[in-house]
Amino acid sequence: MFLRQEMTRLEQMTVPPDAQILISYGPDREAPAETAHWEFKTEWKSEQYLQWVTPRLSDSFRDLRATESQLTFSRYLDGDMETVKVEAVSEGPRLHVRISLEVYPD
Repeated sequence: MFLRQEMTRLEQMTVPPDAQILISYGPDREAPAETAHWEFKTEWKSEQYLQWVTPRLSDSFRDLRATESQLTFSRYLDGDMETVKVEAVSEGPRLHVRISLEVYPD
């Protein structure tokens, strides 16, 4: 139940208004983590999207690692380790973004 609620909350925080959802999968409970992911396409450029999503996730997640095309946010919540990866999969006429959520129970 928690992972489904968290997935919904994070989808709302990470999918821009103009986006076309391609896939939304999860939650999946396979050892050792519970996982979910969603993908979408947007008219936004990679830099614009990453600048938009970073402050939205930074309010909830403290640890941030960044590369040119990927952001990784993590936090401990009630003893569980939660990680969100934001990846710009491809550019082109529309940016393709993949978001992955992993929760490692305590």
